[in-house]
Amino acid sequence: MMRNHGNKLVYNREQLINIGKAEIIPQLKPQIPNELKRKKHGCRAGAKLIQRKRKFKPSLP
Repeated sequence: MMRNHGNKLVYNREQLINIGKAEIIPQLKPQIPNELKRKKHGCRAGAKLIQRKRKFKPSLP
């Protein structure tokens, strides 16, 4: 049974073994959970931290 902990997916031992043994068939689409399909948005390189340190000087244009 796959469990969702926040943004992380947790698989048990049997599921991981079955994933490793699975055959790749081009005609079939793999079942990918929606949590893994989400796009990651760009990083702002600690912009919030910089903004907190320098309150008088904005870090973002």
